[in-house]
Amino acid sequence: MRLPRVRFTTRTTMVVVAIVAILLGAARLRGLSVTYWHRAEFYRLAGQMHDHGPDSVEAREQIPKIHAYFDMMQAKYTRASRYPWLPVAPDPTIPW
Repeated sequence: MRLPRVRFTTRTTMVVVAIVAILLGAARLRGLSVTYWHRAEFYRLAGQMHDHGPDSVEAREQIPKIHAYFDMMQAKYTRASRYPWLPVAPDPTIPW
């Protein structure tokens, strides 16, 4: 039994290339989404851990700024994980 001959036309090749491009793009967006989600979790956990820092007066004065920074970064990367196709602004400087 002979196998049927497959003809690769320009149209078929273009459709295959388009499907592969869509799959690769979707995989890249999924990877970015997971990366951004991990960063959001890092900032969430870092904000919680910072409560147990040194007890000096200067350190206690910085705590609200540090919490605001971690909350802002967590929100930024949570949004980026939901919409990975949108550009992400560079991270601001750390307030301490």
